[in-house]
Amino acid sequence: MSKLRVFKFVLMAILTTKLTASSANDPTQLPSVPKQKDPITIGVTPIFSQILRLTPPSGFGPVYERPGPQSYIQKLVRFGETLDKWTQMMTITGTKDIALNPNISPKLFAEEIATDFRHDCLTSFNASGLSALNVTGYDGYVAAISCGAMANMAGQTSEEVMIIVIKGEHDYYTIQWAERGQKSDTPKVIDPVKWEEHFVKLTPIKLCALAPSPYRHCMGFKELE
Repeated sequence: MSKLRVFKFVLMAILTTKLTASSANDPTQLPSVPKQKDPITIGVTPIFSQILRLTPPSGFGPVYERPGPQSYIQKLVRFGETLDKWTQMMTITGTKDIALNPNISPKLFAEEIATDFRHDCLTSFNASGLSALNVTGYDGYVAAISCGAMANMAGQTSEEVMIIVIKGEHDYYTIQWAERGQKSDTPKVIDPVKWEEHFVKLTPIKLCALAPSPYRHCMGFKELE
């Protein structure tokens, strides 16, 4: 399976501010995320066959977007940080039609991401399955992975990631929250309480149908008469 960190999400700020890219082969990259008085509080966007809703953490903003026919990626970092220099990053993705494959489950999908992550880890990889999920009737899975010394950071930085995988009607969706820290020569201990708290900050997470007024529908507003 190809890199699973590249998929689809377009972030909206209270349904009015939307980051867009000029073309599928021309990703949008901002130099940094400025501080804002009114941080983005709700992410709602159609991703292939459905709409994904979540609450991005306070103090995060979008820095990268790349669409594609089978996958889409959106990345967010903390205000003042950049795509290259960050301490925390949110990556929200979608992969088209993978849910139609009966041999793939949310747990297996998370394990594929962990395998991909492990290739960038030198000698200090660790992983833990946290819980199965039910997201508005759709199967999901949460896992946490960590690396004491990341190869792509010259072995000088550790990285921990919570992975939320949701199996939709046709497509798979992931929400990944990564944190970088000090180098560790041994595997970092995964703290389930910490990641459970992070998970709560993202809720409510919801998959919605592509309704006539999709954003209002997924936000919980009643449809206009």
